[in-house]
Amino acid sequence: MQLATRHMLEEIARSHQGAISLSHARAAGIQTSTVYRLRDAGELVCISRGVYQLADAGDILSASPEYLALKSRVPHGVLCTISALYHHELTTEIPSVVHLGIGRNNAIPRIDYPSIEIYRMPEAVLCHGVQSLTINGVTMRIFTPEKTLADCFKYRKRLGMDVGIEGLRRYLEKSDARPSAVLAMAKINRVAAVMKPYLEALV
Repeated sequence: MQLATRHMLEEIARSHQGAISLSHARAAGIQTSTVYRLRDAGELVCISRGVYQLADAGDILSASPEYLALKSRVPHGVLCTISALYHHELTTEIPSVVHLGIGRNNAIPRIDYPSIEIYRMPEAVLCHGVQSLTINGVTMRIFTPEKTLADCFKYRKRLGMDVGIEGLRRYLEKSDARPSAVLAMAKINRVAAVMKPYLEALV
């Protein structure tokens, strides 16, 4: 690999937590054919369609390939439901796929890795309760615990009511629990009437 190309790829990787997308490479003046040649030579590793990592980048590669691929391919997505419960330590279930919320007007992403489950949400709902969380070296968008619980009750037929109840119970056991914030998110999701009895019973 030419030294100038190496430096450009390292700069892209550092700017994007280790990920090098084809679009970023082209924007830096690196031709697609060059990326493919470096991939075939083993100098770049494909972690998802159109997303690469330097094979010998050392500390640049400390981030999770799974979440790097997800952030590069679905930058507008928000970790939700079971995935968000897991990262907020509100469930004993380890998600087998990444649960991701996207806007109703967003195209469903075609991504081969990681496996994802999509939840389409109105933009007015998707914009509430979003925070950033660093997961395995990658800064991801994720719903707050309160919004996540409201989503679990919103999608209770899809997830099962037990998922939301377990999450709510674990949440309310925390010293910083805010039942009023949960109810506020429940109102945004139009599930306040469903959640309120459980909140009152568990508080």
